[in-house]
Amino acid sequence: MRAMKSGAYDYLEKPCNPDRLLETLGRALQHRALVLKNRAYEVQLGAQFEAEGALGVDAPLAEQLEACERDIIARTLRVERGRVSRAAERLGVPRNTLYDRMQRLQLVASDFRDDV
Repeated sequence: MRAMKSGAYDYLEKPCNPDRLLETLGRALQHRALVLKNRAYEVQLGAQFEAEGALGVDAPLAEQLEACERDIIARTLRVERGRVSRAAERLGVPRNTLYDRMQRLQLVASDFRDDV
């Protein structure tokens, strides 16, 4: 129990069932992969902010969050080709809420539509 309090992923009692060992090891490896993937995303996001001249970590948290929100909404609108109702569904927010956020963030749906 001390090991768990100190940050251990899990513990196994002796004698250990081999199936339990494999299951625990599999979950630990998945957890580690997610941690590494999250770190890679953080590095990528930091590089993107620097490349675009966006806000750095010294900016107020509200500004950082707004920049992230703008990026998420813009990417979703790009994927949905400017269809706000589909973007709202994908984001899990009401359409009117998305319209309000878009207006505040100065995002226009038509900028994401393909006119081909």
